[in-house]
Amino acid sequence: MLATIGSSNPLSAFPFEIGMSGSVGYRSASTLDTGLNNFRTSLSPSVFSVTRHSDFNSMPSAEGWIRIGDVISDQSLFGLMVGRTYAPDISVRQLRTDGVYFTSKWNFLIPYFGLTYHYRFRPLESRRWSYEVGGTLGFVTEPRWRTDGYFQSQFQLSRQHTSHRAAYGSLLRIEGAALKSLNDYVFLRGGLSHTFMYLGRFTGNVNGSDGYWVNLRNGGLFPLSASQFLQTFAIDRDPILGPTQVSLIRKQTELSLGVTQIFVSVGLRF
Repeated sequence: MLATIGSSNPLSAFPFEIGMSGSVGYRSASTLDTGLNNFRTSLSPSVFSVTRHSDFNSMPSAEGWIRIGDVISDQSLFGLMVGRTYAPDISVRQLRTDGVYFTSKWNFLIPYFGLTYHYRFRPLESRRWSYEVGGTLGFVTEPRWRTDGYFQSQFQLSRQHTSHRAAYGSLLRIEGAALKSLNDYVFLRGGLSHTFMYLGRFTGNVNGSDGYWVNLRNGGLFPLSASQFLQTFAIDRDPILGPTQVSLIRKQTELSLGVTQIFVSVGLRF
């Protein structure tokens, strides 16, 4: 089913493939949406805000991969994949009740790699077409999350810049594809995949100071610097207890992303 390498090559028993893929697709709703919808730029309980952001459902990807066949059967291929996906600039705007207007651009860049397995089969009497199903188990390698924005009021203009990387992340993918051989060495591959990513513990800086992203009690996102930490313990008026000190922080931010994509590949057999 797969072309073999010449007998002079020490890998002659293992058919070998390399290729590159490009993907476009749709990102399903996740904790990132909740965090953005409830995003805050003030820790004061008396300041309310309305937030609007641009659509960021599209997350294109680019990948390179290498595979070896005939390891456990003629139809099985094991391999290694490396790639990256990103979110085009997300426009975030917020108007607060204290007269402050905030506008910013957010972007994400997510590099990853993983081990792949695919099972390939060919319809009877078909010489050019074959099909495969498989998946990837991998890791996300220091994804980048950056924002750049400004606060504007009647009295001042100030900047908010953040740059963070996640300490860890994982990736799980399932996919199906159809392959068409152009000749003995070149083939095209296209199909549909769904990828789930988990990213945790973003750390970095907020306006030049050490900081990290947190989720507040309403699920909203907030970039917290060391100088702001004491402000998170604010006085809130409880209807039963009266004035009470509460923490606005619920936990350090962790993101989960699910992306369904259509992909096209060009591959070479050896």
